[in-house]
Amino acid sequence: MHTRLPLPRAFSLLALYFEPLTFRATLDSPTTVRVMLRDEDIGQEVILAGIACGITISLAEVFDLVHRIESQAKQTHPALLQRLERARPCHDSGER
Repeated sequence: MHTRLPLPRAFSLLALYFEPLTFRATLDSPTTVRVMLRDEDIGQEVILAGIACGITISLAEVFDLVHRIESQAKQTHPALLQRLERARPCHDSGER
């Protein structure tokens, strides 16, 4: 059986993952969330609504949520995620 996390705990993990960006998320409906990522230094933010998510999620679903958030944010606000990438110089596992 997989451990399920309540959304507040999952959102805490997502906030840590997306540092140094500010991460906030709220439940839109029982099956979707609204996410805000903000770069406080430049005042840029993106709001992503309607991201599929239950009221409890597994760790695998947390990773899937990260990928969905990054994918949507890269499509609409690529510069915002560049700051995240710069903060993680070893993010690409292919680096030597």
